[in-house]
Amino acid sequence: KIFIKSLIYYSLKLICKIKERGFEIEILYLFYYSLGRKYKILKGKLKYYKYIRRSRFYNTIISII
Repeated sequence: KIFIKSLIYYSLKLICKIKERGFEIEILYLFYYSLGRKYKILKGKLKYYKYIRRSRFYNTIISII
């Protein structure tokens, strides 16, 4: 439960940071798998993903997709 709560917090923080810098990523839906929460980004542009992959902090979140 602690892992899921922290993951939700960091994912919200991630979205806020991206929007603050002028990036827009829409998470249209999120769903559970048996091993935890996975997020699927259905809409966005390639440069946003490149920006996310530069940071270790973002990598830990995006690798869950």
